[in-house]
Amino acid sequence: MGNNPSREKQGTKSSKCRTTLTPFNSTVSLNSSKAGIINRFKTTNRHKKSVSLVQQPFEESTLNSLHAVSQPTFEAPSIDKYTDSQMTLLSNNSSQVESMHTSSNSYSTLNTHMSENEMARAYSSEMMLKELYLLCETSPERIKDRDRRHRQHYLLKRIWGSNYRIPLVDPTLIIDWCCTTAAWDIELAIEFPNSKVIGIDYESATVASLNTSVKNFSFQNAMIHQGETGLNVIENNQVDYIVMRDVWLVNCPVSKWTNLFEEVLRILKPGGYIEIYEQDTNYKSVGPYLSILEGWADIFYEAIKLDRNTNNQLGSLLKDSGFINIQHEYKELPLGEWPEDKESKETGYLQKDFTERGLREAKRWLCKFNNVSEKEYAHVMTRALDECEDYKTYIRSLYFSAQKPS
Repeated sequence: MGNNPSREKQGTKSSKCRTTLTPFNSTVSLNSSKAGIINRFKTTNRHKKSVSLVQQPFEESTLNSLHAVSQPTFEAPSIDKYTDSQMTLLSNNSSQVESMHTSSNSYSTLNTHMSENEMARAYSSEMMLKELYLLCETSPERIKDRDRRHRQHYLLKRIWGSNYRIPLVDPTLIIDWCCTTAAWDIELAIEFPNSKVIGIDYESATVASLNTSVKNFSFQNAMIHQGETGLNVIENNQVDYIVMRDVWLVNCPVSKWTNLFEEVLRILKPGGYIEIYEQDTNYKSVGPYLSILEGWADIFYEAIKLDRNTNNQLGSLLKDSGFINIQHEYKELPLGEWPEDKESKETGYLQKDFTERGLREAKRWLCKFNNVSEKEYAHVMTRALDECEDYKTYIRSLYFSAQKPS
């Protein structure tokens, strides 16, 4: 299952952060804004400090056939080098943000006596979200998830240059579906003080309570992990603009995207916009250790009925749902500091850091579904991230926009 045809293994592709903009159904081509990178960025001493979790690398035979061994919990060191100045945007309001508590008694897991086949049949993305969001609000898993989501907001702003890319003039109602920490919502509410901004999500996914001085922002709870959208309470033809960012996991299988787009089309005003920011789930130019991780991910994705190619097909789904003026754009982002120029190097560091945080969060599920020890997972993950520098690994950040017919 790890041999995904869309995955480019062990390549030497050199790439800056590149952009391609096409109307839907047009041929998408990869055009570099500058000449290809000639010399790979040399690994720094800082990078060397976290190169390996064990003294000796796996033997070739072990790399080809990893086996599960019961090991004590092992946590690899986290990267903490680059701090974006924008990350302090909400710090002045931190005293206004209160903690809410969700009973840890609500946390439920799969029957540990299930066979692997029974587990695969019984599992779903809803169960995964429930395992995460019904944890205690102050649990390490919840804190790490909110931190990663908050960092993602500023990473997306860096990649795409702004909070939105559609022509937005004097909107009256804006919705952020799956708003997570609501950093985007607060910034839009400040930019458009005469507009009402609503963030929709499962309550535990957000910065708890969201008590801010921004009066035109409000939060609406929706049991996303139970299949709710929260859009049913919005009347027809009321919304100027709705945004979705990194919602691929809550929208699998693909039928959830279709149902969601039907609801969005209903609530948008004629001529209203939808924007979607996603990430391709297929890495490009990968090395052997990242290939192992991708194979483990394939097993889990099969269980939650995720098709890796869905994110690249959102244009088709939007068209089939009745949207018009569909635009698709993507940027190729380096994983690591291998590009030559400073801006791409920093973007590559941030993207790699965000990827590492996501892989750490995924550990509990990938280990469970692949019968892999946490120590083994940590070792493979670290080596996979390290080899991104040598293989010039990159990934695509995807963007879609569309309008409701007037």
